[in-house]
Amino acid sequence: GCKWVSGLYKLVEDAKANRYPLWKSVDADISIYSMNNGRWGIGAHQEKAQGFDTETAYVFNDTPHEGLMPHHFMGGWMHSRPAWTPDQGIKCREVDVSVVLER
Repeated sequence: GCKWVSGLYKLVEDAKANRYPLWKSVDADISIYSMNNGRWGIGAHQEKAQGFDTETAYVFNDTPHEGLMPHHFMGGWMHSRPAWTPDQGIKCREVDVSVVLER
């Protein structure tokens, strides 16, 4: 799987990616963002440098989100190592803000 994208992501206040909320990892330069094709992606500095105006990601959900936030997608996540592979182990969950503040 892709343990390197695991961890807590915090909502970036006053930031959007293709008109949708943006989350940044608290441990690395990785973000969860809406790609310009209407799917959720997890990417790094290359996508950030493009202002997230991209269809690229290291991990993405193959279902168009139609405005639903990433934690509403229990399946459909894929990673690119070594090739695009469905990975049921990828989970995106919403957590209470107090959990994040304890870090």
